[in-house]
Amino acid sequence: PLGNRYSGCGRSFGCYGIPRGCQKKGSCSVLLTHKADRDGVLYELSAPSTGDDIWIAAGLSDSKAMEHAHVVECHLKGGQTSMRESWNGDGYKNSPVERTSGVDYRKREHADGMLTCSWHRSHLTKIGPQTFNTLKNNYHLLLASGPLVAGTNEKSQHKHRGGTDSPVDLQQSQVSSSASDSDLFIKLHGSLMITAWILFVSVGILLARHYKNVWESTMICGVKPWFAFHRGLMMLSVAMMIAALVLIFYRLGGWSPNENPHSILGIVASVLGLTQPIMALFRCHPHQDHRYIFNWLHWFNGNAGQIIAVTAIFFATSLDRAQLKDADWFVYILAAFVGFHVMVHVVMQVHSMVMERKTKTSVDIKMQEMSRNGNHVAHGDDIQPPSKDAPGGGFRRFMLGIYMVVALFVVAALVATIWFATS
Repeated sequence: PLGNRYSGCGRSFGCYGIPRGCQKKGSCSVLLTHKADRDGVLYELSAPSTGDDIWIAAGLSDSKAMEHAHVVECHLKGGQTSMRESWNGDGYKNSPVERTSGVDYRKREHADGMLTCSWHRSHLTKIGPQTFNTLKNNYHLLLASGPLVAGTNEKSQHKHRGGTDSPVDLQQSQVSSSASDSDLFIKLHGSLMITAWILFVSVGILLARHYKNVWESTMICGVKPWFAFHRGLMMLSVAMMIAALVLIFYRLGGWSPNENPHSILGIVASVLGLTQPIMALFRCHPHQDHRYIFNWLHWFNGNAGQIIAVTAIFFATSLDRAQLKDADWFVYILAAFVGFHVMVHVVMQVHSMVMERKTKTSVDIKMQEMSRNGNHVAHGDDIQPPSKDAPGGGFRRFMLGIYMVVALFVVAALVATIWFATS
């Protein structure tokens, strides 16, 4: 749709377009070309005009987090074109700025279903406290597009957005690639967090809550099976959380505030998750008087962390970098698992209550019979020998198997969506 603008990409001028690889296909939603001369760089920004009131924008940034960027905007409203500049501050907050000295607007055109704006920018420009020098430094290129707010010339939420994978030498005629729809670090971050919270933490919580009296006759490394598996799963989940945090902080170059609460919720959940093993190191003996304090704190901390983490995953679907906006099934699968998770815990809790009532009734009847027969009743061990499992152990094992199979399929589906779905 952008015609012969593609023919000179990588030869006569440099190009950057979104989505990734669109230059080769000639199908960019937004295309920026750049050509350096002695005094500066000539930029041309183009996009198909899919409506009457739209905006496209291109920016320069020296930050991996895409902050502290100078942006030139091209607007189409009511058939009229206009240009202006803005600044991406901390947390991606975008604010209009006065025209920059050294930035010369050239062409503003809307013709043949195409919106085009061009400008020449001196090699050395200063915007507020930030100085840009395209002769000496390389910069990330940013692109975005979206609709205008009805009845105004203000930008609404972007529909397309991307940034170059690495800083671009604007003196060269190169084809730059986008990191927006194929980012290894972001995909690994999401995959690790989903595996940790949806699979390992979920199974670990289930074991600790409902499986303490299953496999009673078995010991693993001196501890009961439920505790051995619980501890192992939680250690794996903590290791995955740490790895996921390292990956995302490295990718973004540090903390990156955003209006989307995913980042804040993710940090809170991770802190709660990392607190769990530290708390466990200082727990008192199970038979000490104050053990119940640890039990309640550990229970609350773990469940709160999981609830917040799953909420953060829901919010991640609306992040541009996640590339999940068109993958509606991701949200449906995640919501279905939340419902399944709650249902299993309710069923297991009801089952435990029924088994406890049956056990109590059975013991009471046995004691009454022994009393009528004149037998001495002294200890619980006199009533019946200890069993390998608490009553209902078979049902508990069956439910654990079902839960693990469902959790594995859910995690596989969510992780596959992260790696193969594109927005």
